[in-house]
Amino acid sequence: MNYSFLKNLLFMKSILYCLFCVLIVSSLGCSKESSQPTLTTQSILFVYENGTPIEIGACIKPTENYAIAITTKLNGAPNGSPISVRYTLNGVADEISFTNGGTLIKKVTLINGLNVAQTIETKQEAHIFLDLQEFELVN
Repeated sequence: MNYSFLKNLLFMKSILYCLFCVLIVSSLGCSKESSQPTLTTQSILFVYENGTPIEIGACIKPTENYAIAITTKLNGAPNGSPISVRYTLNGVADEISFTNGGTLIKKVTLINGLNVAQTIETKQEAHIFLDLQEFELVN
């Protein structure tokens, strides 16, 4: 019996097995899902339309314009694709798209009474109260 033939055959099987393992490991490392950036919502706030925060106890005037500011942190490298953050304002769903982390501002119309903005994913909330009192002119 030719033992060198068996020895060479086992050697070739070992090489093929190693190549197969290398191919499997390298293909698992190239998953597109692992390279996709994600956003972490850090806060949602009511602000003036220009982005200035509304101070606690400030008078909310119906003649001024208001907005919500959503601040996020980007986890991973930006790839130029927008990532949406979904939120509700007074129960109405909407979204705002980010291409990087940071703060984006979106103009909103406040309603009379309690206004609530909430991120859908993280359940962070902001509240503001608008009191539109009606006055009657008496002569």
